[in-house]
Amino acid sequence: MSFGGNAHPETALVPGSTPAAKPAPAPPPSGYRADIDGLRAIAVTVVVLYHAGVPAFSGGFIGVDVFFVISGFLITNILWVSMDRAEGEGVRALRRFEWKRFYARRFRRLLPMALLTTVVTLIAGGMWLLADPDVRWLGQSVAATSAFLGNVFFMLKTSDYFGADAHSIPLLHFWSLAVEEQFYVVWPVVLLVAHGLRSGLRRRNPRLGSALMWTVLLGLTLVSLAAAQAVVASHQSWAFYLMPFRLWEMAAGGALAIAGTRFSRWHPVVRDALAVVGLALIVGSVVRLDEMTRFPGATAIPAVAGTLMVLVAGQGGANRGAVNRRVLAWSPFVRLGKLSYSWYLLHWPPLVIVQRVTLERHVGRDVAIVLLMLVASMLAFRFVEEPVRRGRWRPMKSDGAALATGTAMLVVVAIAGLGLSRYPESISVLDVSPSAAAAIRDNRQFMERCPQQPRGGAQQVDCSVGNPDDSRPVLLIGDSFAASLLPGVVETVGPDRRVDVLWSAGCPLTIFDDAAASGRWGSDCLAESEQRVAYVLENAATVSGVVVAGYASAAVGSGGSQLWQESVSAALAPIVEAGVPVVYLLEWPVYPWNVPECVVRGRRDCDMARVDAEAGRQVATEASRAALSDLEGVMAIDPFESLCDAAVCRSNEEGVVRMSDENHLSTAGATLLADQLRTALDAVGAG
Repeated sequence: MSFGGNAHPETALVPGSTPAAKPAPAPPPSGYRADIDGLRAIAVTVVVLYHAGVPAFSGGFIGVDVFFVISGFLITNILWVSMDRAEGEGVRALRRFEWKRFYARRFRRLLPMALLTTVVTLIAGGMWLLADPDVRWLGQSVAATSAFLGNVFFMLKTSDYFGADAHSIPLLHFWSLAVEEQFYVVWPVVLLVAHGLRSGLRRRNPRLGSALMWTVLLGLTLVSLAAAQAVVASHQSWAFYLMPFRLWEMAAGGALAIAGTRFSRWHPVVRDALAVVGLALIVGSVVRLDEMTRFPGATAIPAVAGTLMVLVAGQGGANRGAVNRRVLAWSPFVRLGKLSYSWYLLHWPPLVIVQRVTLERHVGRDVAIVLLMLVASMLAFRFVEEPVRRGRWRPMKSDGAALATGTAMLVVVAIAGLGLSRYPESISVLDVSPSAAAAIRDNRQFMERCPQQPRGGAQQVDCSVGNPDDSRPVLLIGDSFAASLLPGVVETVGPDRRVDVLWSAGCPLTIFDDAAASGRWGSDCLAESEQRVAYVLENAATVSGVVVAGYASAAVGSGGSQLWQESVSAALAPIVEAGVPVVYLLEWPVYPWNVPECVVRGRRDCDMARVDAEAGRQVATEASRAALSDLEGVMAIDPFESLCDAAVCRSNEEGVVRMSDENHLSTAGATLLADQLRTALDAVGAG
């Protein structure tokens, strides 16, 4: 192998130098590849600039995918060499593998900075975040990440990674550490099985042994990729957060490591060409993808393939091309790559906390924050990460001590997180009015109030609210806007009626030509909307009426106003033809700041001029009105009539906060629309 078991770092998110079996510092062996640190530097830079909101880095989240591939490559290199050196094969190799040393190294590399970041974030969050739900959620996320289950927690608690609710969580970026830790549990066993298949047949039939080995490794890779692609449309958060759907990226790097020196004899010119194409694929993903992309799955292939190409181009020692040898191994890149883990961990919490305090995103300020965190990462690397990794800190010097001390610290931090989640007021210093607190809880709880049911097969309602014996329910259909409207519809129909809800985050009710659609709205929501319409038609005899709401401006921004107009008309036409009355809500005010937090933090004016609010929705509203103009049996209502006066859209009035964030209604705000909804439902015969 060209890289060997003493490969530089054992995890892609961890900078540093070559791991040593002994605590004392050792010079990097010949297997060390500086170009991988350079590749790390590129990956971490695109991630932090994406988080800072720099427009040219709209797809910078793929930097984590680059890390995953590098991680699989490096860890497999180390594990495979260790297995080759084991005297036994199969079960004997499993017994001989140095499990304690393997996981002790993981603890020394990952825990010090992770725990430091967690503790500092807890203190800062208590000083500047709201007790409920922010500090409570922070405590829960600390407990989850301490158990290496952060990815599962964030999947369950957020609509998706790209949603505003996710980007208000200070430890959100720990999801990737959880994925890697889970990979470190599964992957050694997979490699032991593959290694055993190859070794067991080495003498009798080496070709068959090799074929079986590659069947296991490549088969697992392809199954993981296919699974990610299969679920990303209907459950994007599963594909994004969960390790089984990310395993293919790390396994691809692992397969390259096992291939070893197969590519080492390629001519340097070929290697340079490969490196250039690989870097182009990575950069192309950074500038081409954005938050509306259906990701991961097939859309992650260019970034993964590009990373593999760069890794291949760097194999072969002196035979490497100039791109890897001179550009990626350039000393500033290498130094930045060594800081990548500390910088990755430290950059996100202050971005979130500052944005929550100021209620706005400012690119220049946020870039300054991440650069300041780069300086902090230099100090952390020098005084925390390196001393522990090198075994200079006595409590983690030996392998047994590292595991015991690390486990104890994780347990203590997890207990602290759970305690904080139970008593968030014990640390939070902000005073929150009851109305604002209720509005903030609404933002976190509307998904819990009406959880989305698993899709597949026949459409079913996500929840039913009200009288279960009502045989003529009202249907509420749409995206998260519709879900936040639910209290208003319930208030409208009264306690004797039932409201059935069909909603999905990011998916308004639209039917369109899939080939013409763009972004996540286009690729994800067609089947969802077709099932909703089919459900209405199948139950047309019993449904008294349909209320439709959605964030039209987001979809118009993704697919254009003409496509929105056509898709709304196509979705509603069959419902109207079936004789089902429809009430359609135009878009309500979307604020440029989080409304309840603005109120809590004592800003002088949290209202918005009506002219500005109208301008924000103008294109989408015109397209919606055009779609409805030819449909009889549909009544449009404008929420501005209830939420705004002639000059101002009020964020709160007499202490009642109307929004739960920038664009979702609070329970109080939704009930303000009850009179309009009641009049409209009566007018179309659905009251």
